[in-house]
Amino acid sequence: GNGWSDAIRSMNVNRKAGEKLVHELLEQLELNLDGSLDVYSSLKYPNVEDHQRLGEFFKNGFEALDPGVDPGSTDAIVNHVRGQHKREQVQAIVLAASSLMLCMDSTNRRKVGVDFCGGRGVVGITLAALFPEWDIVVLDLKPGALKLVQTRNESLKLKNIKTWQGDVSQFQVDFDLAVALHSCGIAADLVLQKALIQRAPFVIVPCCTGAVVPQSAALLRVAMNKAMISSKTNESSTTNGLKNELQNENLTKNSSQEVAKIPKIPVSMPRSILFQRILNESCFCELAQAADFGQGELDMTKEYCWRRAAKTLLELDRIYACIDQGYRTLLMKIRPLTASPKNDMLVGWPKECERFSKLEEQITVDTFVPSISSLAESSKWLDVSESHFAAAHLQLKQFCADPSVTQICIAQGLGSVARKAAHAAAESLELKHTSTGKGNRRSVLVEKQVMSPLEIRFRGYIGFFGSKIESIAKLALSKNVVPESALNQRLRLRGSEFHMTLCSSIDIKQYGKANEVLDRCRRQLSCAEITVLGIGCVEEKIGLSENKVYFVVVQCAAAQNLRLNLGLLPFDFHITLGFDVKDIHGVRKDRSTIFYSFL
Repeated sequence: GNGWSDAIRSMNVNRKAGEKLVHELLEQLELNLDGSLDVYSSLKYPNVEDHQRLGEFFKNGFEALDPGVDPGSTDAIVNHVRGQHKREQVQAIVLAASSLMLCMDSTNRRKVGVDFCGGRGVVGITLAALFPEWDIVVLDLKPGALKLVQTRNESLKLKNIKTWQGDVSQFQVDFDLAVALHSCGIAADLVLQKALIQRAPFVIVPCCTGAVVPQSAALLRVAMNKAMISSKTNESSTTNGLKNELQNENLTKNSSQEVAKIPKIPVSMPRSILFQRILNESCFCELAQAADFGQGELDMTKEYCWRRAAKTLLELDRIYACIDQGYRTLLMKIRPLTASPKNDMLVGWPKECERFSKLEEQITVDTFVPSISSLAESSKWLDVSESHFAAAHLQLKQFCADPSVTQICIAQGLGSVARKAAHAAAESLELKHTSTGKGNRRSVLVEKQVMSPLEIRFRGYIGFFGSKIESIAKLALSKNVVPESALNQRLRLRGSEFHMTLCSSIDIKQYGKANEVLDRCRRQLSCAEITVLGIGCVEEKIGLSENKVYFVVVQCAAAQNLRLNLGLLPFDFHITLGFDVKDIHGVRKDRSTIFYSFL
């Protein structure tokens, strides 16, 4: 993986093409990253009443364990700053991994967790110390790193920690959990592939995304095919820690017959069916390069905003690829975000395993610090200063909370970078904003605006927003006929606001003049009547997963007449309430789809 990473990083990222690609993808996926990235989830702490050691760890961190377990200790990592960051990274991955491990009963058979690309074993040793009833295997290609694992364990004397030297694709031991912290390039995809084949849950923090290029698909296919053909693990690459254990009943190799039964999962770049529909290999390569940044780029705030969105999109491709294979998946953030610039964490488990169903109670939406405004709406706000945006956003949130103030001037005399961020922050909070003043007294005037029952806005498409749309959605949700999981998926991808599309992005491209369409909609439809018919549902199959979409079916004669006058085809007006995976377009959403009528 490192060779690919170095080669890609040596290329200059085409900034203009990258920004444009990110903007177009967000629009096509209808991700509403309006001031925050709502595609992320978080896990609450699990119930640890019956697991005292884990409870103490959640409360006191590494102080609750033997000092030799601490990834920030001199035995593991000399650099103090890096050590603190490594503690934060390990604590985040242990929270997710322990939530999965607590769902699995180890009374009948010792379970096996594998720390893929485990290096010095900072994750594996921590899990082994917390879960003595599990066998933990630390796998890495470098013998020197694994020697450090064994050296550290000489004082810890953990009987359940094993090591295995070799490539991920060569590992043929049955396992129950896959974890990987900063697996580089296609190594993350290899680990995912291994987990999918085993139908095992996973917690993966990918790294070096620039190494994930179309050629990687060929490398991944070759690696996986070799693993499928081989029924034996390379004995020369097996360290003494696991060599003998492979023969007992706890850690067993796949037999040749079992290997032959393992399904071959398609490998391509992009990985998911959804992204394959909207992204070719060349554009995928551009996205991977844009998503690859280090600590240096993290501090270059103008770059980081849109490049962080590129990283999110790249990980969503992996997430949806697992959904295609029947997995329940979460895209999470390592907290605090400063623990690593590569702080995206992928968590998943097979849907057919009912023992993981209790995890649904732990899942919440994670809206982290706002970064960019109206990212899916307009490219003019893509390149803003992260720090200036955060400062302006905080100031405007306080402004919104003060009913005695109706307008405020911000970013006065701070320069064009600060003013641009101030405009973006105001846009994200749906406040009126204009530039005012001259020279070094130039600033951004921000005013509050009262939400009308029907607001017409441009978001790449033109739609109804406002209190009237919200009240219709609230009425439909009160009937409790839409699954909560579908509501949460829409919330993660689109945020909390509901809308009713009047003219899609395709309609606007067909007409050719977005501003003219928007102006006519605002002049003719601000007082339009909307009739609520009922709640409808459509469905499709994505890979192995069923995708159902739930929506309120409505009628609006004035809007239909306006579309006719614009030369546009009739449209099935609706308000999307939720979906299992993503929204479905190009299908009927009329009376025929209603399963709960309001009439």
